Amino acid sequence: MKRDSHEARRFSDAYALTELVQWLFRSAIRVGGVNNAGRDYQPRRRVTLYMPSQRMRNLLQNWLLSGQVNSGPVYAKGPRQVELLARLEGRQVAAVAKCRLT
Repeated sequence: MKRDSHEARRFSDAYALTELVQWLFRSAIRVGGVNNAGRDYQPRRRVTLYMPSQRMRNLLQNWLLSGQVNSGPVYAKGPRQVELLARLEGRQVAAVAKCRLT
């Protein structure tokens, strides 16, 4: 595989996404819930994420919206994806629902 090829870029994107998702999961998402360690149930913790890299932000948002590995622009298709994208960007979901109706 050549360094500047399309395949190398796709591999790089896929690797970056897997590392990001694993890092997120290990941060606080897996804390809580029912586990096999004999511990009591604890509510899951919220994770606040600041991601200054546009490429990494696009990778994560595209993967959450479509399941595809793509570092290109993020496009929401349909009301559920519009709502999820609004939540990811920290916008009010009720405002998005009103926008869909008009």
